[in-house]
Amino acid sequence: MWSLIKNLLPPIIYKKLKLLLGKQGTYFTGEYKSWNDTLVHCKGYDEEDILNKVLQSAQKVKSGEMAYERDGILFDSIEYSWQVLTGIIWVAARNSGRLCVLDMGGSLGTTYFQNNKFLNEINLSSWNIVEQPKYVKAGKTYFEDEKLIFFDSIENCLETCTPNVILISSSLQYMIDPYAIINSLCNIGADAIILDRTIINNYKSNKIYVQHAMPSIGGSYPCYSISESWLFDLLNETYDLIESFDSLSFHELINIDSTFKGYIFYKKNLKN
Repeated sequence: MWSLIKNLLPPIIYKKLKLLLGKQGTYFTGEYKSWNDTLVHCKGYDEEDILNKVLQSAQKVKSGEMAYERDGILFDSIEYSWQVLTGIIWVAARNSGRLCVLDMGGSLGTTYFQNNKFLNEINLSSWNIVEQPKYVKAGKTYFEDEKLIFFDSIENCLETCTPNVILISSSLQYMIDPYAIINSLCNIGADAIILDRTIINNYKSNKIYVQHAMPSIGGSYPCYSISESWLFDLLNETYDLIESFDSLSFHELINIDSTFKGYIFYKKNLKN
């Protein structure tokens, strides 16, 4: 329906209509000059009620009551990112089946539980989630076991594991300094860096907005729209792009001239 409307309306009217209707669900405001400029407009993603929603949903997935959760929303069937799963298994295959994952901003194990049936068929040594302290506390209390482990910093994670895959799924855009994060992750030297559900634009620089979540999730928080060329330039010194792909369809991103995309990068000296 939206593609038809887009073809019929002038671009400026189409964007205003999308923004107006989007306020019934997820929508974006801005652009803002800096991360700090957004904070007065934000409720925050680390609020206790939002964490509780995610926790309750994740527990239902772990118990088998529901198939899948994403951002606290429950699904009757798993919605796979086959490109991400392929990238993970590809790295494991090139390492005699050995797999150690650093999942940056991995919530309470969304991607781990999503792909658990496949991960059980390879030699997964550990799936390590780096998250906000409140999520780490909940993760350690309700979900941590010998393979799924939670950390509150990259440094603490690296004390116990040497990852060969770094996963950044729907998290880079919510980090206050994406440049520092990407640099830190590149320095680890993992075989592959995989990004999924990353808000991407075709401009030369990153843009800053406030994302207002749908009422069932609640909260509003700063987010970047990441420049694809900026991202490629940052990773190009140590990683080659193996594949890029369109990720989750999310029409609201049209309002900020962005889209969800994913990428598989492989370390240069290991590609052949």
